[in-house]
Amino acid sequence: MRTAVLVAAGWVAALAACSSPNPVLYTIAPVPGTPQTGGPKVVALQQISTARYLERSQIVRSSENYRLDVMSNDWWGEPLGAMLSRVLIEELGQRLPQSTVIGESGALTASPDATVELNLQRLDEDAAGNLILQAQASISFKGHGAPTGEVTAISTAVGQLADGLASMLLASR
Repeated sequence: MRTAVLVAAGWVAALAACSSPNPVLYTIAPVPGTPQTGGPKVVALQQISTARYLERSQIVRSSENYRLDVMSNDWWGEPLGAMLSRVLIEELGQRLPQSTVIGESGALTASPDATVELNLQRLDEDAAGNLILQAQASISFKGHGAPTGEVTAISTAVGQLADGLASMLLASR
């Protein structure tokens, strides 16, 4: 009986030694910007398309030199595309206070006056440690031809998001 207890205790200790520590979970925080007047009444943010290499729990530190450097125990607290959507909806709503900003995948539905589409191509550091946010954006307006001033405002907001992300990444060092 004593031998069985010692063997069981040994197995428990061995399993504990093999287990990984719990990952540290992170979230992207909204960064306040300058509110602007005007804008479409209802803005819909389509589901953000992210590069496949970013679709993982672990935070990607870099994709330089043909290899992925991931932070094995530092994870996003939610899928990156969903988190970016949530943060951009909040940030665009703050920057365009006269607009109602909704997400395509949310529970609310409305006929949007403007639709934002975003393809996130890169979100990691280069070899020098600088954050690279590379994305394609498309804005379409209900009943309008080519977008004009609103695209500039959205581009500015996305640029401010990049500034905020860089500040957060620098603060975590």
